[in-house]
Amino acid sequence: MNLKYYWQGLLELVYPPRRVCSLCGSQTPEGKICNLCRQWVRREGSRPVCPVCGRFAPVRDPDFKPGICRACRKQRPSFNMARAVAPYTGPLRDAVLGLKSRGTLRVAAALGELMAGAVLREPAFAAAEVIVPVPLTRKRLAGRGFNQACLLALELGRVLDMPVNAKSVVKVRETRPQTGLSRLERENNLIDAFSVVEPAAVGGKKVLLVDDVFTTGATVENISLALKRVETEAIFVITAAGGTC
Repeated sequence: MNLKYYWQGLLELVYPPRRVCSLCGSQTPEGKICNLCRQWVRREGSRPVCPVCGRFAPVRDPDFKPGICRACRKQRPSFNMARAVAPYTGPLRDAVLGLKSRGTLRVAAALGELMAGAVLREPAFAAAEVIVPVPLTRKRLAGRGFNQACLLALELGRVLDMPVNAKSVVKVRETRPQTGLSRLERENNLIDAFSVVEPAAVGGKKVLLVDDVFTTGATVENISLALKRVETEAIFVITAAGGTC
């Protein structure tokens, strides 16, 4: 782990942070996830989802029909299945944005706990053998100082007692930020951006791919294509937050 997070963890042991909810920031006796946020996650996370990509049903849409979403019917993803804790909105969105900008360990721990619960609720995910976080380029990692997907993967690996391999997949070129791009622009932006540099670590195995947010799925789709080229047996995707159909 980055030296910054070693010292951050040490400081939190010596000077415990205020007991606030890791999602909404409100005061809570336990200093973890408050009851209101847990209720929100349970409610929003229980919406119907596409059985393939895991996108959530729109809120109060009387015309929504459960089943495979339009995007997955049009083009089946290269991964086997994706799931998220809840939609990318409300306190979950705030927590993800906070993690991405500050890399706070207690937020990573809280989100990792929620993601582990989502993994354990999905029987197919039990087959996963190794956790792989979505990588950043060296330049982006040096500038940010951390990879939020790696923080989540490490926490997920701890809770699930599953090995984490953060070196098998690398991002080989810089890309434009995905925020604000159209679906087609996102897909084109990431073509050939990822490469598997340790094929033996993931070839023939069932991989659990970890990221913070699943929106169009362009990132995990391009990584899945790279994994398929080294004959990865199955690819399951878990994210803290997900998009809607």
